[in-house]
Amino acid sequence: MPEEGTVRPILFATRLKVENGKITEIETIIARERDFAFNAKSVLETKDQDWETILPPEERATRKELADAANNYFALFAEGATVSVPFAEVCDRWENGMQTTARDHDCSPVTFRKQTNSNLNHGPRRVWVDTEKGISIAFMVFGGGATANEENPTGSGLVDCHMFRMRDGKVDLIQSFIGPRAASMGWPLEPIE
Repeated sequence: MPEEGTVRPILFATRLKVENGKITEIETIIARERDFAFNAKSVLETKDQDWETILPPEERATRKELADAANNYFALFAEGATVSVPFAEVCDRWENGMQTTARDHDCSPVTFRKQTNSNLNHGPRRVWVDTEKGISIAFMVFGGGATANEENPTGSGLVDCHMFRMRDGKVDLIQSFIGPRAASMGWPLEPIE
């Protein structure tokens, strides 16, 4: 452990809900050095990724396409998934600063599932989209909502924010910030739309 008072990096994602010009909700996910794949220094290496450009109207994906890309991505972690995500030929993913796509630039979780022999179901999530920038963002508990078992007695997962960038109808960048284990995000267990 670092000495008391030592400055220690964190990664965070924040969601603000604004109603009638006032902030009515604040939700924050904080990843610290003890959390999954934490590498704050490497996040700085992704600073040139363009998440801000406003796309010309003819290049924009629809709200549904952006939301489906995010929701279907998480569905692909379950064995027997019947959905798909339009990944670009070159797609890269970073999790807490660690690049998790290999030289083949394959963002598909199907590859991850096969390599780890995992069958993950995810708890409720909230997906927001920005059609002008071609971005969808999901707040969720990654692997949460699972049935409690010997390996995971609480059925908890990792609090998570995934951002997906879509260009020319294809997801080409994914950034995620993953915090500690939690049983839920505190939302009611309602159906995902």
